[in-house]
Formats: sequence, C-alpha cells, structure tokens
Amino acid sequence: MAETELPVATHTVSEATVGSTVSLPVVVRWMTRPLAAGSMSGMVTSIALAGATEVAAGDVLFAVGLHPVVVTEGATSVFRDLVQGTHGNDALQLQRFLSRAGFFTGEASGVFGASIAAAVRNWQRSLGMEHTGVVLAGDLVFVESLPVRVVLADNVVVGSVVSPGQSAMLVLEGTPEFTMIVSSGMQQAVIPPTGATVMIDAPDGTVWETMVVGSERDD
Repeated sequence: MAETELPVATHTVSEATVGSTVSLPVVVRWMTRPLAAGSMSGMVTSIALAGATEVAAGDVLFAVGLHPVVVTEGATSVFRDLVQGTHGNDALQLQRFLSRAGFFTGEASGVFGASIAAAVRNWQRSLGMEHTGVVLAGDLVFVESLPVRVVLADNVVVGSVVSPGQSAMLVLEGTPEFTMIVSSGMQQAVIPPTGATVMIDAPDGTVWETMVVGSERDD
C-alpha cells in the first residue's frame, strides 16, 4: 500500500477568561418632564418615533392631518403662525434653524423677511409639504437644547386627536436606571455579580454599557 504524508495540524493557543452570555428582561426607569408639542390640532396620522428616541433639529416627530411636526432648538415656545412681516425671538429661532439646515444664508435678525419666506418654502419642499412660505404654529416644536431623547405620551397614537398645549411628549433626562429581572426558575449562577459590566440592547438599536451596583431578592 502506498503511504500518504499528511500535513501536521497546528493550533494557536491563547490565555483568556471563559465567560457566559445570558439574556434577561430589563425594566428601564428615566426621570422625565412633559413637553407641550406646539400648537397643532387634529388627528395623528403617522408617528416617526420608535419608543424612546434621540432627536436632533429637523427631525420629524409625527404627523397631524398628514402634516409633519418637526422638532428644533429654541427656548421660546410656539404661540403663533410665522409669516412674512412678523418678528421676535420665535422668528429668530426659525432663522437659526433654517441657517443650520442649509436653507438660509443671511443674517439671523429675528425679522421674517422675503429671504426667510423663500427659505421656508425650500424647507417645506424637502419634507414634501405644501410650500406656502408660512410656518404654522403646529409645524415646529421648540426644545431648549438638542439633541435630546424623547418618547411620545401614551395617549398619542395613530388615530388619536391632539390639541394645542397638550403634553404630547416626554423628555427623558439624565441617565436611565436599569433593573434586570431574574425569575425564580433560573439558577443563581446567571445573576451577574456586583461590579460586572452588562450590555443593554434598546429597541431603537442603542446599546447601553452599564454596571451592576447591587441585587435584591423579591420573595
């Protein structure tokens, strides 16, 4: 019989710590504050947010009567329609938003002139809105600082009716507190020890890295 020479198999060995992966349900608690979402009035026809979502200037929150409601930055709440000839801090906030979004290149003076009306029409076209050059009181939601993480109020769903001044959203402030729930049927060994690093997968795709600070038994 002919002899066959076989290659020698080689393996690389490295020192490491063998761990384990366990999936556990998690309850998330946030400090929140209500946010009155502008002066829109009508039926919610679509929602752009998926759970708790970090939003930035220009993001669409939801639509009322097929009309998108957009968030941007500003300390003055929406209280009127913005049309050519109006002036004030709300008009200044609009100018700054249009400038940062690339629709306006002039000086932000707080006066709604013809150049602002043209910029508004271009912004409206970008959203597929009727390009009137007028910003209705329900078109924008001003938030003092962005980006920020928000969640819609429980009563704001497709088909619900919103009204001016209604608290349609909650702003999530600070950092969340996570509670992992271990059922009585699971072995004690699956409970991460104090100080262990754990990864939390949020529904919006965000991954939180946090640390176990303690545990307690609920009998």
